[in-house]
Amino acid sequence: NLPMGDRLVRNGFDGWRPVLYGTGLSGSSVGILGMGAILASTAFPDRASPVRRGDWILSTVLGYEMPPVPADVPELEEDGLVGKLPLRERLEKHRESSSCSGCHSRIDPPGFALQNFDAIGRWRDADSEGKPIDATATLLNGETFAGPEGLKGHLAGQQADFLRQFCTKLLGYALGREVIITDRPLLEKMELDLPKSDYRFSAAVRTIVESRQFQNRRND
Repeated sequence: NLPMGDRLVRNGFDGWRPVLYGTGLSGSSVGILGMGAILASTAFPDRASPVRRGDWILSTVLGYEMPPVPADVPELEEDGLVGKLPLRERLEKHRESSSCSGCHSRIDPPGFALQNFDAIGRWRDADSEGKPIDATATLLNGETFAGPEGLKGHLAGQQADFLRQFCTKLLGYALGREVIITDRPLLEKMELDLPKSDYRFSAAVRTIVESRQFQNRRND
């Protein structure tokens, strides 16, 4: 029945140390953009993936629908440029194809902004070959930003899209089914109620539990 601290000392514990996540050298948090679980799940086992991370931001965070990958497009690892060009330059050559440029010009920039995180979310200033990380991003509209802090600032300007996606995901989870077109009025009510309550999570929950959809079961 020893206190926790005494039990830790007896088992060789030599002191607490801080564990930082979602932080760069500036020490400022970037929230979910720097969470190890998300960064690892959107990477390959041996390297970070700007494409996977960019696609996750667009589809999961902002709710944009991205078309499927064309069947005749080879994997990046099959381009014959492994070890010859940095990953960023290989992706830029990949976008030269007309069938790839439309999506990759949207997907890649937010992914590039997270390149300071390696495959498991550790902060780095150089890649596996010792070359400095280029975390700059340029969108189709000419907007530029750099690094996770810059990406966070960009996403802050997409509040309407994020709010719609948040409400859609929360409603689908609460109802235990896919959100359908007849749920649109409820989603719009959630989107209106949240700003009035200073974006309190409880306000979104209340709107859902008081709704007809939540209190009744569909007969499909």
